[in-house]
Amino acid sequence: MNYEINDNNRVFVSAYYGKDVFKNPDFKMMWGNSTLTARWNHLFSKKLFSNFTVLYSNFDYELGVPEGSSSSFEWIANLKDYGGKADFTYYLNTGNTIKFGLISTFHNFIPGTARGLGSEAFLTEYEVQNTNALESAAYLSNEQKIGARLIAKYGLRFSHFVNVGASTSYNYDDRYNLVDSTVYGKGEFF
Repeated sequence: MNYEINDNNRVFVSAYYGKDVFKNPDFKMMWGNSTLTARWNHLFSKKLFSNFTVLYSNFDYELGVPEGSSSSFEWIANLKDYGGKADFTYYLNTGNTIKFGLISTFHNFIPGTARGLGSEAFLTEYEVQNTNALESAAYLSNEQKIGARLIAKYGLRFSHFVNVGASTSYNYDDRYNLVDSTVYGKGEFF
């Protein structure tokens, strides 16, 4: 969907949902995606143009062996992203187009939870620790026309990735024996 507020402002909203399923008597697998994006397009002047975007996405999957077998189980996992970005385009002159902006995405990783199904299942329940991370970047680039047949694109990008608690980090020796652990509180960067 899009809506024109006036000559200098437009709003765009898009969404997607999809789910695929594969099943037979011995195995099942499902995976899907959903996303929602809202973008505000603003024209500051004839030379300066912007896009401000907020987004949400979710990828999930499930696999397993149906109940009724000694190896029956199900494994469920997903990855969610929440993000925002501000992109600007500045038309310096007919030979130079400058682009710059900021982006930040909060990742919620849920690697998986497994559980056995039925009274004879080979496992009861197992969960891989959930983790969160914050990924951010700032960028600046220029597209420069050099003559009628040559264009140079160059720029800089500064990226930053940090884990976000609550979490426990485990430390192992050379033989992969657990030595100790470090606990991070909710919202703590590490």
